[in-house]
Amino acid sequence: MKSPRRAVIVLSMIRLLLLTKDFDHYSTKYRVLQYLDILRDGGVACTHRRFPRSLFQWGRTLKEGGRNDILFIQKRKLNMVELALLRKIAGLRIMYDIDDAVMFSRSRPESTLPMRRYERMARRCRMVTVGNSFL
Repeated sequence: MKSPRRAVIVLSMIRLLLLTKDFDHYSTKYRVLQYLDILRDGGVACTHRRFPRSLFQWGRTLKEGGRNDILFIQKRKLNMVELALLRKIAGLRIMYDIDDAVMFSRSRPESTLPMRRYERMARRCRMVTVGNSFL
């Protein structure tokens, strides 16, 4: 008599890479760090890193990104190359979080460049979260 087939269910943990400005920046503490334990308790493996500042650090981030399912970017507008590398090479789904008016320039209010960069960034992300209804 054959033994009955058993269905094997494999639940894989979601792996989340969070890139933020700094570990002790107030918006990082308020919008990211306070949720890490909740996410981990919910089965999300979280890795928190500062934004890369050098080509070497970007290489390490791309390698690490390939081991994650989702990339969470706080505030920073990536340039086209950075964004394309993260999306294509690392194959990441990207979440973009803003809590400031990153689409405007304080020093050059007439400039449309920050808005175009923000729009490009937002279009290429799977999800955008904002800190208030104005944004």
